[in-house]
Amino acid sequence: MVDFASSEEVSLIKQTIDDFVDQEVEPLEAEHERLLQPDFRRLGDDGRQKPEAVELMDEIRRKSGDAGIYGMHMPESVGGLGLSMTEVAQIEQHVYTHGMGLNRYMFEFSPGPHPSLLNLDDERKRQYLEPLVAGNLSACLCITENSSGSDALDMQTTAEKDGDEWVINGTKQWITNGPYADFGQVFAVTDPDESGPEKVSAFLFETDNPGFEVGKVNQTLLNDGMQAEVQFDDLRVPEEHMIGERGEGFLAMMDTINAGRARIGVRCAGLMQFLVDETVRYAKERLSWGKPIGKRQHVRRMISNIATWQATTENLALRTAWLIEQGEDPARQSAMTKYYGTEKLFEAADFAVQVFGGNGLTYDYPVQKVFRYARMLRIPEGTSEIQQETIASELGL
Repeated sequence: MVDFASSEEVSLIKQTIDDFVDQEVEPLEAEHERLLQPDFRRLGDDGRQKPEAVELMDEIRRKSGDAGIYGMHMPESVGGLGLSMTEVAQIEQHVYTHGMGLNRYMFEFSPGPHPSLLNLDDERKRQYLEPLVAGNLSACLCITENSSGSDALDMQTTAEKDGDEWVINGTKQWITNGPYADFGQVFAVTDPDESGPEKVSAFLFETDNPGFEVGKVNQTLLNDGMQAEVQFDDLRVPEEHMIGERGEGFLAMMDTINAGRARIGVRCAGLMQFLVDETVRYAKERLSWGKPIGKRQHVRRMISNIATWQATTENLALRTAWLIEQGEDPARQSAMTKYYGTEKLFEAADFAVQVFGGNGLTYDYPVQKVFRYARMLRIPEGTSEIQQETIASELGL
């Protein structure tokens, strides 16, 4: 039987995270409450985050990097801690037990160091990846296009060789951190005669390149101004900015898909624990007809369901992480983790709003933001329907 109890090192890291939230995150949130609450106040008329909001995000990232938290999931050779997949999962879950505030920026997600960047040569690792791990730079990952959706290989963006450079043209959509990144990865068709993932290669580019432009910023449920359309218009990059070998960029990205779905699962488990803590506290304090609502059967049922879904999601996600460590390809397990975790987080957040009643509908309480985030999580990295198709296929249907 696998023991998922936290090691001494992970327990110490969790304490470091708690201290960081207490000493760095919460004071900044209190100081900038009028900017952050309600969250739409951080956005300008164009949908982008206001400069002061971007600086808060960057400040948390830099301080987290200084504390050794931000890129700890990466190998020691590039400045990380070389943690196992299970340890990364346990730590990411703990970060999200603190909810959906500025704590989200203290641990790598889309703007941070992606494992595919380990395919860079040593010079590019020193120039881009190591500062990224340290929290001194931020990045973006440009894969999705407006017409492709779940079929990521259906891309029109091309990269053509011109001497010792590649010329990239196309448009990407829903690019997280696109408006704020220092550099990014873009996936483009280099061999159109190929029919599979071998037709796509990956390239590194700097966002101050004159061939790169941020288009419309997507207005989403989260009011975070983080996703945007980005355009590549004769963007030129040198040969050495190809990430890995020609025709291997998409395959390298697919190698990380199970880990990505496991990490979404532990994020869901962390947020469900946050919802358990918030609803239990509120149910003890809120009175109706002279007694705490936590004594009411319907409230107790909803909170007990959240706690049960949290434990199940945590176990699914940690087992997926463990299987990855064993060198297996747990496609079915990771699909179950992403599907079950995101669907149950949405139900859990809906129950949490219900427990809070009218207060749950307001920006004064944190459960509504988890509800909005939960709704969003059912779509990226493969929709719930795609996960169900994967599960069915893995079962032999």
